[in-house]
Amino acid sequence: MINRLVVKNAARIEVIAGCLRWSGILSAVRDAKIDVINGTSYGKKFDVAAKDRTLQHLDLTDNIDSNLKKLALGRVDLMRSYREVAMDEAKRLDLVSQIKEVSPPIESVPSYLAFTKVRDLSKQSHAFDVEMAVMKQDGSYDRIVERYRSLAPNAATVPK
Repeated sequence: MINRLVVKNAARIEVIAGCLRWSGILSAVRDAKIDVINGTSYGKKFDVAAKDRTLQHLDLTDNIDSNLKKLALGRVDLMRSYREVAMDEAKRLDLVSQIKEVSPPIESVPSYLAFTKVRDLSKQSHAFDVEMAVMKQDGSYDRIVERYRSLAPNAATVPK
């Protein structure tokens, strides 16, 4: 059985899929067993489909390693994850050859890095912003992104 990775562009929301035809419509996979990390939002469309029971067989886990291993063993049909995280972990676990990206994407969901307001981290936040701007200007950001894109063949592009 060949497993597949359904990837979302931009925010990197993905689904890793088993032997299913993926049309991009969540109701089409209502009977699939889908692995998700407990307490994680996967975007409005997916979250609504989970809440209203359009997706009837959600299997909650605590980490991506468990999700990937269950997918590779055929214990689940689909797995939602951020693309880069899923592919990096799949590489670390030597499971890349057992998954593949498929499309179309479910939806684009932006990701954010936030600093706590409990402690004053304004200096760290500013330093992060400055370094990120430097990395984008000198090309190192693009090289990091390209490293993740190369982990799987049909990688989505990263917005600048």
